[in-house]
Amino acid sequence: MRGATETLVIGASAAGLATAAELRRRGREFEIVEAEDVVAASWRRHYDRLHLHTPKGFSALPGLPMPKSWPRYPARDQVAEYLELYQEHFDAAERRPQKGGEMGWILETNTAMNRGMEAMGGKVVKRYRIYEREL
Repeated sequence: MRGATETLVIGASAAGLATAAELRRRGREFEIVEAEDVVAASWRRHYDRLHLHTPKGFSALPGLPMPKSWPRYPARDQVAEYLELYQEHFDAAERRPQKGGEMGWILETNTAMNRGMEAMGGKVVKRYRIYEREL
């Protein structure tokens, strides 16, 4: 991954996509990085009969309701589909970072970045291991 961005969002599932949508609404530059090959990969790995345990009206992300034609408690595949629709709606395309083996991901920045779950100076860091590297 190369390029400059104001904000880095790690993970292209519900939290990462909702964060990206809010950044887009505010006119902020951002980039999403995702280790998996698809959006909402964790949803796709759950058991087939999984459904949301909360009504779709409370489970939709900001700015885009779940389709009215869907049941009150959407199924696993519908949630994955919704997250794809959400990504397209907010034009929040993701990139694939360099894999860091057992150490996690390697992300290079021109400013210091701490490890763990933090928000700092416009950077959004989710619950993945982040390792610094000198440029």
